[in-house]
Amino acid sequence: MEPFDKKYYFAHIKLIEHLLSNPKKIEELQKDLDEELTKEALMRDFASRAYYAVFLSARKTLNINGAVHSTIKNKLSKKYKILFMQLKSLRETADYNTKEEFYFPMKANGVQYYLPRVIKEVEKFLDADFNELTP
Repeated sequence: MEPFDKKYYFAHIKLIEHLLSNPKKIEELQKDLDEELTKEALMRDFASRAYYAVFLSARKTLNINGAVHSTIKNKLSKKYKILFMQLKSLRETADYNTKEEFYFPMKANGVQYYLPRVIKEVEKFLDADFNELTP
């Protein structure tokens, strides 16, 4: 196995999405924990893993070693740059804002509406080749 294999990152975020979309699974996992805090932890993990799946995949596809996040962003086409920046912003909020509850910017349908859409966009990004990612 290669050091970074995007299919494992994608599988990880799909697993988190599955847990968040199935409240009974959360109940099974957190018998002695607060359900809302468990959901929040899973949402924070989802945001972080989704961003890093895209970041590491782009770094590998664009053949950039040791790149900082802005270097990757500047090499992406507009379509992928927008998704990259949205996920980066979400990840930064999830990872660094610990004084407030973390939530996704969702419509009334909540997690069941938002997460599958993110999964779909991340999957497109991970499947993109060099020519698709660059302007």
